[in-house]
Amino acid sequence: MPRSVSASARVVRSVVEIAALAPLVIARRTARMVTAGLPPRAADLREFHRMGAEKVDGFSRSVTVLLTSPPGPATVARALEPVRTRVRSNARRLASRAR
Repeated sequence: MPRSVSASARVVRSVVEIAALAPLVIARRTARMVTAGLPPRAADLREFHRMGAEKVDGFSRSVTVLLTSPPGPATVARALEPVRTRVRSNARRLASRAR
């Protein structure tokens, strides 16, 4: 029977993954903003809107977990999950567009 990963290990994995991928997402989005032109295309405007909307969504989900759960590593792991998930999906999506 496989051993489950501890909550502390999930926190560390999430933090490392966010720390590694977030700068790549920021770099790709910054490059997109610089090269978007004036006026930006509809696809660029959607991406710019998405940047703000996803932060509000992800961080509000994280705060909700932190405020409604008992303190501890398991809570921190659950609170990081929306941010980690969003950063991973953005890194994949933006990398595929860069090719």
